Amino acid sequence: MALDPERASFLLVEYRRSRAVSAAVRADYPNARDIVLDTNIATVAGADSLSAQLLDLLDAPARVFEVMVQSVDAADLSQFDGTPPVFALAAPRFAITAATQLLPAAVEIDHAGGTSRLTLRG
Repeated sequence: MALDPERASFLLVEYRRSRAVSAAVRADYPNARDIVLDTNIATVAGADSLSAQLLDLLDAPARVFEVMVQSVDAADLSQFDGTPPVFALAAPRFAITAATQLLPAAVEIDHAGGTSRLTLRG
């Protein structure tokens, strides 16, 4: 199978760059920086998809929650194979429903105390 010129030039560069732009932010702030993702992802579509996901994630205001769980099984390293696990937290006081997906920013497991401290971002 022949390699098309666009894909060949994409694969030849050491790091591939994908750029994501928020039109709404650009309208309000013309000098806003774009998100540029340096990646080794093998396809243009994959790199563009990842940069769009990062833009969606970073476009919303960040909220961080620290949650203490009376268990050491709340998160383990096997859950981080591939993509990080997603946690659901019901916190009506902060307008967070169980349908809200939160990503872990930090996980601390205290085996002696039998607790886990999860720092969740979402």
